[in-house]
Amino acid sequence: MKVKPILMRADMITSTLEGRKFQTRRVLNIPWLEGSNPDFTQLKAIQEANGIWRIYGSEPASEQFKTPISAGDALWVHETHALVGSIDPGWLIYRANGYKQECDRHGFDKPYPPEPKWTPSIYMPKRMSRATLYVIDVRVQRIQDISEKDAIAEGCRPFFDKENTEQVPCPNGQTIEMEPLKGPLDAFKNLWNDINEKRGFGWQANPWVAAYTYTTFEMNVERWLTVYG
Repeated sequence: MKVKPILMRADMITSTLEGRKFQTRRVLNIPWLEGSNPDFTQLKAIQEANGIWRIYGSEPASEQFKTPISAGDALWVHETHALVGSIDPGWLIYRANGYKQECDRHGFDKPYPPEPKWTPSIYMPKRMSRATLYVIDVRVQRIQDISEKDAIAEGCRPFFDKENTEQVPCPNGQTIEMEPLKGPLDAFKNLWNDINEKRGFGWQANPWVAAYTYTTFEMNVERWLTVYG
């Protein structure tokens, strides 16, 4: 079992801790495949043995590869955080929870103290983590192969698209402007592009990804290892 850190946005951390999100997809860097197979429409990734994968079309691709994370690995979540209070080391608070909610959780008197300078998630030490993800399944796929069910597992939900309103005819012959209801898959596309499009791995680029399914433990990873490791 490997123990590795993983970065997540605040909204993804919240949905994970609430049990609404139990999958995450990460871009795979397979440069030899991108350069040797211009037609990806019929290619499938198959796990051969011991976590080793190969891409198959009419013929198997020439090289094998391994995903960075395997089933049975544990991931500890990096979070934006801060230490506040007059004692050493102070109270540990998490930005994903919301500053006022964290003040209430620690019993701060109102008016609340000024919001602290947050430490970026990449600098969180392992001893401060509160969420451990135990990976139970790994799949390799193109990002556009995600299903509606998987989008829900990614924590995505239906939403009203306020940015793309539509003119809808009414029975009286008039039209009104309405926000169309979009499904979890549309929500996932927006989420994916928001995180990955500027890096060149947007939805339209259809990159290869590893889809990790995990069980969440709201527990520091070092403590988790003593109990479950």
